[in-house]
Amino acid sequence: ELSVSKFSKSLVINSDDVQQEFLDMYIEDNKEIRSYGFDHSEYKITASRLKNHFFKLNVELGGDDFVSAEVPLVAKHSLRSYAAAVAVGDILEMKPESIKKGLDKIKPPAGRMQILEAKENSIIIDDSYNSSPLALEAAVSAFYDMNSTKKIAVLGMMNELGVFSKLAHEKIGK
Repeated sequence: ELSVSKFSKSLVINSDDVQQEFLDMYIEDNKEIRSYGFDHSEYKITASRLKNHFFKLNVELGGDDFVSAEVPLVAKHSLRSYAAAVAVGDILEMKPESIKKGLDKIKPPAGRMQILEAKENSIIIDDSYNSSPLALEAAVSAFYDMNSTKKIAVLGMMNELGVFSKLAHEKIGK
């Protein structure tokens, strides 16, 4: 993924997932690197769960400025996508209020950690779109973090894993 840097002057990276050694290895010294994430980032994320499927998100912009929004998400890791949007908006010199308005319009696509409220305080997490081991692990983790009297998870197949398919399914099953 870092090979795309050859075609740009600057990068916006998820500092939680991209280790410095890979940046040193793949990124030329003349590139401007901006980062977002939960730790050691220019656009630092802080968040708290408001209820099962909403987070209060704050992304620091520098100084005392930040963007704050209530976002409809099940899993904490998904907040990084919002932070990436905040970072790009800030780099493009959008006002924090305009960035927030954009965040307020984002809705999870069908089949991707979508929350469906049901009877008797039960919640259905629809993550039925084709999944990957990492995405399914995040979905199951979010499922267990939720506080609900009844829980139903609709999980997608982990296709296209080839020889790793059996091992990946067994690992998630444990």
